[in-house]
Formats: sequence, structure tokens, C-alpha cells
Amino acid sequence: MEKDFVESRYTQFGASLNIMADAADLEDWDRALLERYEPLYTGSQDVCSDCELGPCHLKKAAGKCGLALEPFRGN
Repeated sequence: MEKDFVESRYTQFGASLNIMADAADLEDWDRALLERYEPLYTGSQDVCSDCELGPCHLKKAAGKCGLALEPFRGN
């Protein structure tokens, strides 16, 4: 039963397993996902709570684990 579910989901997208995908393959996959799900845009955050050392206010200084604000935001 589980195999049938996975196989039906696989054929629903018409996906192909390609380890070294090129830009056209990624574009097709992005289009399929954007047609199915609405994008979620969030505001930037200055407080990091990703590790066990606690919430750190990265705008003031680097976090307890050494993470700075720019890498946290992905810039």
C-alpha cells in the first residue's frame, strides 16, 4: 500500500531523479511547487534561537555560538 502511494506521488509530478540537475530541471520543479503552494515571505529577524545556547540578539553583538547577523540572515 505504501509503495503504491509513493509511486503515485512520484508519477503525479512526472519527476525524474537527476542528481546533477541543470537549470531547466530546477525551473520545472520550481514551477510545479509554485503552482501547488503559495510562497511564504517572512520579515527579517534579529533574534536567533537555532541552538541550545539560548536566544541571542544578533543586532547587538554576535551570538553565544559565534553566529553574526549577516550570515544568519543569509546575506
